[in-house]
Amino acid sequence: MTIKPRLDSSQARRVALAVVGFVLLALDVVSGGLVAHFDQALRGWLQPQPGSVIALLDVAGDLGNVGVSAALLGISGAVTSHVLWKVWPILFVGSVFLVTQGLIYLTKLAVGRDGPGMWADRTDYPGYYPSGHTATAAVCAGSVVFLALLSRRGVSNIARAANWGSAVGLLAGALAAAHAVVGDFHWFSDGVGGLLLALGILTIAFAVVPTDDLRSQALEPPRRDGVQ
Repeated sequence: MTIKPRLDSSQARRVALAVVGFVLLALDVVSGGLVAHFDQALRGWLQPQPGSVIALLDVAGDLGNVGVSAALLGISGAVTSHVLWKVWPILFVGSVFLVTQGLIYLTKLAVGRDGPGMWADRTDYPGYYPSGHTATAAVCAGSVVFLALLSRRGVSNIARAANWGSAVGLLAGALAAAHAVVGDFHWFSDGVGGLLLALGILTIAFAVVPTDDLRSQALEPPRRDGVQ
């Protein structure tokens, strides 16, 4: 199995925009700039929210839980490996999970942002930018959909699977971000940062999947003995 990145021009632009946006947001948060002031104003307008509104978004928030996402990714990788009879899906889910969690933690440490409301004085937490639940939910949902499409026979266009994976991942991440902001667990820009991080990770991850190996396995029917 040979893994080679195959970022086309649109994917490269997507990754570049995600990285630039992510870094610029982080710099603004550190300096207390315009975005930070917007976060304060938005929170003042949104809060407080009734518990019923937050409960509607609980499922998306749960998807961003590290344990839940790890379990879903593990199951998805194992099933896809069984269907394709290849080991790379397990390596894929393990890599995207570890990279996502590593980048979240390192960025939180570097930025060191205080949380909103009751979370402002929390001392046992590395920081709130970006929203880990947002990024984790997006990467988890996007990866599961991507692998599900690739494991189906007849799906030969990896771009289709990647587009669906990215779209579903960003939708799940947006819902998790809404849960975090409406529930007053995170600032709005924390959620945006989580989405940008997830977009960059998913785009690169989808581009390194060994598609030649996949196509030969998924599209060719199994041969029977004596049949050419």
